[in-house]
Amino acid sequence: MEKLAVALFVAMFLATTASAETTGASQIIFQSDKSSVPTAEIFLAHRFDWHGLGFSAFALVVEGWAQFYAGPTWAPADWIEVGLSTGVEQVGSKFKPRFEASVWSGYGPFSFLGIVEFDPKSFKGDDSGVWFDLTPKYQVLDWLAVGAKYRRPVGTGPLIELSLPTTPSAAIWCSWMPIDPEKADGKLLHPARFLVGLQGRF
Repeated sequence: MEKLAVALFVAMFLATTASAETTGASQIIFQSDKSSVPTAEIFLAHRFDWHGLGFSAFALVVEGWAQFYAGPTWAPADWIEVGLSTGVEQVGSKFKPRFEASVWSGYGPFSFLGIVEFDPKSFKGDDSGVWFDLTPKYQVLDWLAVGAKYRRPVGTGPLIELSLPTTPSAAIWCSWMPIDPEKADGKLLHPARFLVGLQGRF
């Protein structure tokens, strides 16, 4: 786990020295009904001034598990961007390949971000290594957004986000996730389940 923790630190250092063409975010996520330590994430994106091409990198560290991946992005228009990444996940001292596909779309106050991660077993019909986060949002005010979030294996439910409309900025979001359609723990309803994220954007 230490090696990917170092990768996360390096990514955070690079973020502090990034040019104006580079954007990113770092966040810590807490789950209300889970006693483990919170999840730490950092995301970096760079847009080249050439046919909408860019590059992104992502790192995550949580108790007992970590990952890092990076890859190209492409924005054929101002309202959409897609990305493909490859990297590794680490469980204990073992490393395994990990892949990611993403799409962002935005029109006026509406936006959608979808991220899907998978591993080699996914190509053989085994979805145990599949993770996704789907987030549609509506920007009500400069500092307020509402929407929904479906995050595997946590569940799905409404989302509210409060942010500072500045650059760099800070935000806090909360998603109530009372429904787990996949019943990961055998139960459909979890009325006390919340995700809370503290985010810094640059």
